[in-house]
Amino acid sequence: MGPILYCAAWCLLKFFQALPLPWVALIGRIGGGLAYGIDARHRGVAIDNLTRCFGAEKSRAQIHALARENFKRLGENYCCAIKTAAMSWPELEKRLEFGGLEKLNAEADAPASRVIAIGHFGNFELYARANNVTPQFQFATTYRALKQPALNRLLIDLRTRSGCLLFERRHESGALRAAMSGQRLMLGFLSDQHAGTGGAWIPFFGHLCSTTTAPAVFALRY
Repeated sequence: MGPILYCAAWCLLKFFQALPLPWVALIGRIGGGLAYGIDARHRGVAIDNLTRCFGAEKSRAQIHALARENFKRLGENYCCAIKTAAMSWPELEKRLEFGGLEKLNAEADAPASRVIAIGHFGNFELYARANNVTPQFQFATTYRALKQPALNRLLIDLRTRSGCLLFERRHESGALRAAMSGQRLMLGFLSDQHAGTGGAWIPFFGHLCSTTTAPAVFALRY
């Protein structure tokens, strides 16, 4: 099944990359809307969480509308991530705005790396393309490998086109530590992912949520 899955996924990627970005976004939104109607389990999770946070101020209809829009945005972002990964920097630059770069560029001559926290929402794949505006850093991040090796190879190929270094968070921690010590990195962590018992419990919309401490730990050590 590996070669079949790889070929099917490769054809899908090439299809999205051949289309204009607004079309890709529209297809993603339609797909996200369909997923909202089909995926009852995750739809229920989204509605329950939104009700916890906003149930006292929003109606049931508003909660459901927010959940549906969230699914549409997810579909839009996933599909657009495929498209933007293949766009040249001159094409992509017209679509992006960068703010706060002066904070990253402070003490530009210092040899220290930077550790930043990335939100696991939106087209977070665009993080790697910021190397075009902060070229003094080698961009890097961690990822969790897919169970299907063929699809995992395709995903890595898609993500490394920008020159960003990828480290598998479960098996390549040693290589990551060596890279932090040996070169000037801009290391981004998806810091809002559930961290289980090893994380820190941080208030979020009035509720304690588990989040990883990796950005703080790496910033202190390196």
